[in-house]
Amino acid sequence: MKEILRAATTALSLKVFAAGLAFAFNVVLARMLGADQTGFYFICLALATICSVIGRLGLDDVLVKVTSANKAVQSWQYVYGHFVAAIVIGGVGSALVGVVLFFSSDYLAVTVFDQPQLVGAIKLMALAVLPVSIYTLASQGLKGLRCIKESLSVLNVFAPLVSLAALPVFVAWLGLDGSIVAYVVGAYFAAAIGIFLWYRRATENAPFSSAFNMPELLGPAPPLFIVSVMQLIINWSSVVFLGIWADSADAGIFRVANRTAMLTSFIFIAIDSISAPKFAEFIKTGNLMMLRKTARQSCALMASIAGPVLALFLFFPEFVMSVFGHDFVSGATVLAIIAVGQFVNVATGSVASLLVMSGNERLLRNDLIVSAILNLLLGMILIPKFGSLGAAIGLALTIAFQNLYATYLVYRKLGFWTIPFFGRKCL
Repeated sequence: MKEILRAATTALSLKVFAAGLAFAFNVVLARMLGADQTGFYFICLALATICSVIGRLGLDDVLVKVTSANKAVQSWQYVYGHFVAAIVIGGVGSALVGVVLFFSSDYLAVTVFDQPQLVGAIKLMALAVLPVSIYTLASQGLKGLRCIKESLSVLNVFAPLVSLAALPVFVAWLGLDGSIVAYVVGAYFAAAIGIFLWYRRATENAPFSSAFNMPELLGPAPPLFIVSVMQLIINWSSVVFLGIWADSADAGIFRVANRTAMLTSFIFIAIDSISAPKFAEFIKTGNLMMLRKTARQSCALMASIAGPVLALFLFFPEFVMSVFGHDFVSGATVLAIIAVGQFVNVATGSVASLLVMSGNERLLRNDLIVSAILNLLLGMILIPKFGSLGAAIGLALTIAFQNLYATYLVYRKLGFWTIPFFGRKCL
């Protein structure tokens, strides 16, 4: 636990800084573009994110597992080889999917969203698919090496930092297209830095010597790929549905509220980035007692820090949303509803990482499939009638179900509850 607390201090500081960057980016974006244009930006971002997840083929989650496991037994040639293979496979896949998005821009803008002005914006956003995949894979490789500071910086700091710096200039010059150019520039910068940092930290341990076990790398990928796609549906389907059945302003308000509510879970991401590699080590070495103790104590730490953030969103949502401009104040209730769902995510702990690291990827996959279907059904029922409010209700219910059921699966497979005060005898 002391190691987690020490590392969490650095990780939490970085995550708070990253959350501040993301919040500042959203504020500048919303104030410069307004609700309608902000909605267009997030619709384009949703499409690029979907393509990036498809292109990575689930290898980002596999990379943490195989890197941590091989590092624990000093098999450095497999650490190197698996990373190179993941970058090549994920990079080629993402480039191909990005090309498809680029040439599908007319159909998507005109036929699907009935917004012909989005054609150029979608084409620009397609350029971000490859670098987003590369820096995500690099971050996961660093996470597996337990280089938490570098991992979080690559995933959450470098891209928004550069994008935020470029955003006012490009938006003043190009409007909506400028906001996307700023995002693309930040993504390429993060990808380059991510590869450099991984190589520098990995080769500190042993000379570069590449070898890989294809079944070890690709074997867990299919269920984890399905997990990624299902999580993608949960996170982004509401934005797409709002773009189709509501208007761009609703999409902008919902996504700004959602990204703000996700500040509730910044502690989760910070501590999980430290805990997940340790879970893999404890499972690899058979130390199940430490696995139980670490998982439960991490969960308690997550919930205790996230509580004040949730209170802010529940009791002062109008004030928080007013920061983004007058157009966004109507999203106060949306913010409060999503924040409740995000708190359930934090309060249940690192259940997804526990299932993945313990070889129960298929159970996590099944949980997310059911959750994604639930999210789609709730979206199709609620969004046409209630717009962004319906999207918030559907998302919050989905997040709660997904994490509570995953908590039960951890108990069934590993024999302990991650939620504090449940099954204390497991400690």
